[in-house]
Amino acid sequence: MVENNGNNGSNGSQRDDFWDLEKLVPKRKAPMRSFSTRPATVSFEPETPDPDTVGEPEEKRNARRLSFEHMFKDVHEGADVSYTPEGNRLIKRVTIKRSGDKYDFYGNFRKAALLYYDYKKDKCDYAPFFSYMPQYSQMNMEQKNYYFYWRSEIRRGKFPKTDYSYLYLFVYEILNLPDKIPAEEGIKLLCALWRAYRTELPKLGANFSVWVQDYCLIHRLPCPSDELRDFMFEVITASPLKEFYLSDLAGADDDSVAAMIAFLSDYDWRRGRFIEESVSESYKKYMLTAMKSVLLHTAECGELYEDADGTRTVGRNAFPNSLCTHSVKCRLEIEYVSLAASDKLRTSITAAVRYTENKIRAILGVKSRLSVKELPDKYKEIIDAYFTLVTDKSERIRAKEQIPEYERLYDAPTEKLSFVGADEIERASWATTKRLVVEDEDEEEQACEAPPEKVAEPQPDLLVNDADSYGLSSEDVSVLSRILNGGNTELDELATEAAVERINEAFADRMGDVILYHDGEKYTVYDDYTEEVGEWLLKLTR
Repeated sequence: MVENNGNNGSNGSQRDDFWDLEKLVPKRKAPMRSFSTRPATVSFEPETPDPDTVGEPEEKRNARRLSFEHMFKDVHEGADVSYTPEGNRLIKRVTIKRSGDKYDFYGNFRKAALLYYDYKKDKCDYAPFFSYMPQYSQMNMEQKNYYFYWRSEIRRGKFPKTDYSYLYLFVYEILNLPDKIPAEEGIKLLCALWRAYRTELPKLGANFSVWVQDYCLIHRLPCPSDELRDFMFEVITASPLKEFYLSDLAGADDDSVAAMIAFLSDYDWRRGRFIEESVSESYKKYMLTAMKSVLLHTAECGELYEDADGTRTVGRNAFPNSLCTHSVKCRLEIEYVSLAASDKLRTSITAAVRYTENKIRAILGVKSRLSVKELPDKYKEIIDAYFTLVTDKSERIRAKEQIPEYERLYDAPTEKLSFVGADEIERASWATTKRLVVEDEDEEEQACEAPPEKVAEPQPDLLVNDADSYGLSSEDVSVLSRILNGGNTELDELATEAAVERINEAFADRMGDVILYHDGEKYTVYDDYTEEVGEWLLKLTR
């Protein structure tokens, strides 16, 4: 009985532990420290003001503040704001709506961003930082030091080492401070960050392709094609709404055209069987140049914009996966021409790509051909015209390469005629003549000496001062001087015409070419001979 009581006591103790709920409930973590906006905890200095803005910062600041206050006024009051973007025929209409969230979860972020906007820090060591939704309150002193140093360098156009969290924190500042960062400056910063860190941080594309697009649509900016052109293929590939980046066909480079072909065609020419490393650049050049001509035609005739099976509308919150305060948070509805949804356009572009590859294979001497179906006649004409030019140019180059070397000696010289060179040739020819025609010993000895300078006999009507006047009278020389200096419009027309004829005949006899022509208003000297004629006149007047 006693023994049983002891056992019961032990079991009872275990049962009591089982019912002790405080032991089962996980211990509470210490509460996170609340965010403080007091600057006393940070030892940073404000950015040095730009000298160019001294004297008018208050005016600019007030203008940005008013712009910010009214930017989403109608939206936050419940009214939709709609507009049609200029310069992008693929985006038909953009509507900005109030966000469905009624609470401002990140209101303190904007207050802190305004407080820290002008802070800077001297160069310091990199301090790793990670956060899914980075904010100032999550950084220790070393991380804050590095962030403000890194941000100062970015503003100077330099891009030190960073990580996703630092970079995203700066992006959140750009998105949430439109009153401090004008939209034109903000879009350049976003594109510069994307370009500089896209290799080091390869996951940026998924977010930046949407954020850049939303930033432009909300602030009514055009697609920043010039800022993204050097990596446009990556941009279009990453974007879920590629039509936004496909508006600038006229200025599209190879990457943009290649991305558009990849987007619109069911056939990937980059993986063709006959693209070898030795010919890949030529292959790429032929393909992209021919297809750009086709795409430009589709844009000019309206096929790209009007025949794409109507429009589609996509609706979503702006700046997904980012920290947005209530003041800038909104919803976008984008009505656009869906290129991907057009079966007709896709079939035509696919056929054009395959037809172009057949043309390239023919140039390479490959007999195998791809089957081509439903290729519009106009596309065929455009591609044929381009490759006709390519073939003609290749044949001209090949024909020139086949000309025997000795026949090339008969080609007209490409060098510019020179009076100095002509004098050298004349002196050399006289020396050769002296050596070949020797009548006695005295002449043989003279042949070894330099030939005497030819000096015209002085005549009453000729101007000869240490130079040959080519048989021109002083009046003719004066006319030539006036023409060279642009003052021949005041000369007697008939006398000038006669003098020009004599001058051209004299120079044609001496150097094999005329030097004067009438440009429709007055006589002038050919550009190739301006310098030599000036030197010649100078010698005559010495």
